[in-house]
Amino acid sequence: MALALAGTLFIMSCNQASKSKAVTEDATEIAKESSQIPAPKLDEVVKALNESGASFVFDITNPTSSVSNYVSVREKSLALGVYGADLAYLVIYHKQEEIDGYFNVYQQLIQEREIKSVGAEILNRVRQNLTNKDSLMNILGQYNIKLNEDLNQSERYNIATNILAGSTIEGMYLIQQTFEFASDKKPLQEIILKRKEALSNVIKLMSFASDSTEDGSLLEELKALDAQFDKAIANPTDEEAAQAVRNSIKVLRSKIV
Repeated sequence: MALALAGTLFIMSCNQASKSKAVTEDATEIAKESSQIPAPKLDEVVKALNESGASFVFDITNPTSSVSNYVSVREKSLALGVYGADLAYLVIYHKQEEIDGYFNVYQQLIQEREIKSVGAEILNRVRQNLTNKDSLMNILGQYNIKLNEDLNQSERYNIATNILAGSTIEGMYLIQQTFEFASDKKPLQEIILKRKEALSNVIKLMSFASDSTEDGSLLEELKALDAQFDKAIANPTDEEAAQAVRNSIKVLRSKIV
């Protein structure tokens, strides 16, 4: 399953009916291209974590108690993406006790958005496979496909794009925080820089699908981060540029949780 931590959760069309035909076709093409971006896969992330000597870092996922803080549709959509990435992080480290609680919050946000994605059936399958990481990731992947289909069919593209943004930001943040405690930081730095392509894709999708002032502000911050990625990638030995990326990820994440 592609997550922000191990790829990107939700890739969807953003051809809003309110946009012109030309813009609609452009947005649809961007969504198609997004599915072809070679984002880091789960095994690549796990390999990087192992090579870095990074163990599980406590208290970096967004607390489940924070779910009550999110009131608006935008806040809850971003939170849904955040908790999706947190769930992936917990699965990678076999944190069975925490997985159930995070999936309950994830399911709660799904239900509040009135997304009809399988629901109880998937939830039961998750609980039955808490000790089987491979099966659990496959189940969550199927769940996210259903979520994607529901959002597309109901033309809630702003919701879909904010879920994608939340997932991408949180995934980068989790890797960045784990980076701080790694004995060998190089593998994780490489994974962080691989998120550049996913970040650029979020920017393209948000440019078409989002029209609120708040989304516009987030979009500008994502663009600034994207520019920092360009500098760090162009100068791979420049630790100051790499640190600027990591710092910006941390600040950006603080603004959506």
